Amino acid sequence: MRLIFLLIPLLSFCQTDYAEYHKAINKAETHFFMHGNTDSCFFYYEKAFEYEFIFVKDLVNAAQIAVFTKKPYRKYLVRAFRFGLKPEHVKELKLFEPHYSKLIGDRNLQKVYASQRAKYLEKIDFEYLDWIYGKAVKDQLSKGKKNYQSELILTSTNALRDSMMRRGFPGERIVGISDATIFADAKRAGKDLADRVKNHPALSYMAPDEIQLAQKWPMVMLVHNFCSYQLYANVLLAEMRKGNIHPRDIGLIYDNTFRTSLQQSYCGKSNLKGAYRLNPFAMQRTATADPSLTDKMRDELFIVPLAVDAKKREFEEKFGFRLFWGFWNCR
Repeated sequence: MRLIFLLIPLLSFCQTDYAEYHKAINKAETHFFMHGNTDSCFFYYEKAFEYEFIFVKDLVNAAQIAVFTKKPYRKYLVRAFRFGLKPEHVKELKLFEPHYSKLIGDRNLQKVYASQRAKYLEKIDFEYLDWIYGKAVKDQLSKGKKNYQSELILTSTNALRDSMMRRGFPGERIVGISDATIFADAKRAGKDLADRVKNHPALSYMAPDEIQLAQKWPMVMLVHNFCSYQLYANVLLAEMRKGNIHPRDIGLIYDNTFRTSLQQSYCGKSNLKGAYRLNPFAMQRTATADPSLTDKMRDELFIVPLAVDAKKREFEEKFGFRLFWGFWNCR
């Protein structure tokens, strides 16, 4: 398979390249989970955290490693509040159970949270988020129609592509993580998700899934179109370099191609080989992919090798970490 970088348009050198961010995160994870080297782990986390935008799951993972190794952890939670984390999210982290009552009762930390939350909300593009919510509801209402796969979902994802090219991928950097109360908290025009679906009983299952610590709804639309990677790879890869979409999200979208053998006419010819093994609903078709090819593909997309993911799952089972986040826990 040709190197994935052939698909990535050249970017101006004045832009910050998030490839380096992800490389630093990968080194931090590898040093800790594979080698038990805590000092090197935090050295690389701190290098990544110099970036203006930080994927909140990385701060949360750093905080968990810090509390596990009895190192200062509050600074990572405080930074995470700036990127959408709420105190109630910390309650979902088993490693913080002994500390949660003290944290939630700390008035000083509450003030810090309020300040960080205000700064977070100031950065959100609420007009874009409102558009995403509207598209997501329309997509869910359309799923049962006969022409959904042949026509309707393509229209939705093409509109999403066009918006990406104008405004960037609507991920956490631009519209924030999925949040049940974001419009209400910001006192902005527009409805939160629950208000949008209350007149559609069939959509009562739609929930923000805040604990994913990621923006859910653009991913939902992209995985509904099994051809998304073939159609939009260039745009997605360019957006990854800007920090607007996580590389593991792209890996999941790539693997999503293998969820069905019923390709639509608009997909074009597929010559995809190998898999990232990031899509749980395609795992039956991708689990036999050559692991050496998978690791090569992952390296080209700035994703840790399979062995690091396996070790992270081991830490989850043995010690109570939560290390996988995002849509379908792909991150």
